[in-house]
Amino acid sequence: MILQNGNGLFATDIEAFFVIGIVIVGTLIFNAILSYILAKIKRIPRQQKLFVNFIVRLIFVGIIIWLIFEIPSISRLFDEDTPGNEVFLTIFASVSSALSIGLGFAFSGIFSNLVAGMVLFSVRPFEVGDIIKINGDIGVVRTIKSTSTIIETFDNILVEKANGDVISTDILNYTIDLTKIRTFVDFKKELHYTEELIAPSKRKSLKDKEEMSLKSVFKSVIKKRKQEKIHNYLFPMEFPYKRFHKLINEVENICEQYKEKFGFKPIYHITGFDNFIKVNFRILTFNSGKIFEHQPSFAKEIYSTIFKDYLESN
Repeated sequence: MILQNGNGLFATDIEAFFVIGIVIVGTLIFNAILSYILAKIKRIPRQQKLFVNFIVRLIFVGIIIWLIFEIPSISRLFDEDTPGNEVFLTIFASVSSALSIGLGFAFSGIFSNLVAGMVLFSVRPFEVGDIIKINGDIGVVRTIKSTSTIIETFDNILVEKANGDVISTDILNYTIDLTKIRTFVDFKKELHYTEELIAPSKRKSLKDKEEMSLKSVFKSVIKKRKQEKIHNYLFPMEFPYKRFHKLINEVENICEQYKEKFGFKPIYHITGFDNFIKVNFRILTFNSGKIFEHQPSFAKEIYSTIFKDYLESN
C-alpha cells in the first residue's frame, strides 16, 4: 500500500525515499568535493577546514532528519487529526521526555565539550603544531578533535584534555604567528619578554646582551618571511654562585654548538637570586620536532657543566 500525504512535503512514501536518497548521495558527493577543494587551499589553517566540514555535515544531517519526518507514513503518526493517534502521541511524549532527561545527563558532558570544540575551531587560540601550556602541561598540539584536544609533552607523553576544560582555563601559546609581527617590540611582546629581577648594577649589561641576541633572531626571522610561525620553548636551570661567570662562559659555548641544530642560538637570562642563581633558557625554532630531538641533550650538557666538579669527585 502506498501512503499519501496531501498536506505534507511529499505525496507518497516512494517519492520521499527517492528524494532522501538523492539528498544523501548529493551530500556525500558535495562533502568529497568540499574536502578536496579545502585540501588544495594551503593558506587556510587545518582547524578552519575541519570547522567548515563539521558545520556543513551538521547542516546536511539536520536536513535529512527533517526530510525523514516528512515521509507520509511517519508524519501521519504525529498528526493529531488522524484517528487512533492519541495513544501513540501520549506514549511517544512520555518516552521522549524520559529519553531526553536520560540522554541529557548522559551526554551533557559530551555536548558541552562539542560546543567547546566549536568555539576552539572558531576562535583558534592555538593550532595543530603549536607549543602551548594548559593546566601545567606544556607540549605540542597533536590533534584537535570535536570534543577533546591531544598534546604531546616533551617527555613524549600524550595528554588528552576535554575541550570544555581547555576553554575554561588559561591557555599560554608559546608559538608566534609571524604574519602578525611588524616590529621588534611586537616580537618581544609575543615572546613574553619580561624584566629580570637582577641586581641594578648588572641589569644594563645583561639586558643589553639579551637584547642583542633577540634582535639577531628577529633579523633572521624577518629574512625568512616564508615561515609563518616560530616556536618558543623555555625551561629553567639553577646555577651555584661559585664559578658562575666561568660556568656561563662554558654554557655560551654549548649554546653556540646547538645553534645549527635548533636553527637559532639558544638564549638565556637571569630571572632571580635565591639559594641559587635562577636562569631561564629560551629555545627558538621553526620546527617543534627539533625541541623533542635536541632539547634533552642540550639540557643534559648544561646540567653536566654546572655540576661537573661534583660529578668528577664522585
